[in-house]
Amino acid sequence: MLSQSQVEIFFSRALDFLTKQKFELNEQGQQERELTTHQVGPAIKSFTQNLLTNQLIVRYDGHLPARPLMKYGMTFLPDAQVTLRTQKLLAVEVKIIREIDPSGSLSKAIGQTQMYRALGFESAIGLIFDLRKSRHHSLSNTLQSLERDQRTKFLLFS
Repeated sequence: MLSQSQVEIFFSRALDFLTKQKFELNEQGQQERELTTHQVGPAIKSFTQNLLTNQLIVRYDGHLPARPLMKYGMTFLPDAQVTLRTQKLLAVEVKIIREIDPSGSLSKAIGQTQMYRALGFESAIGLIFDLRKSRHHSLSNTLQSLERDQRTKFLLFS
């Protein structure tokens, strides 16, 4: 089990690694699941393989399926997750914002990311891909204001 300071270092490195990734959305119709399976999940797996411990388990579609969280009569399922034995280190939510219902997609990304943290993950990252024609760069500032603790972060890709 990682100590709190080790968790903070892990999260900081994961955040830095994901921030530098060049994810490519190939098609307008590409779905979150496909993006997770072919790019986000493998990137997280690559990140964990560069760490000193080989006991980290990375789960995502197309690999080991993520484990659902059952709480309040509901099921919560991160798009990707990293665990060390029973310690839930990182939950990652992937959302694509399109012209149709952008506020719904954004709200869902924010809510799910914050719920994973509240439901016991040591850290949570929301990867938000804004594909709208009229993007607003100030959205990044708003997302930062929603980061209520040091281990819940939102990364905006546009």
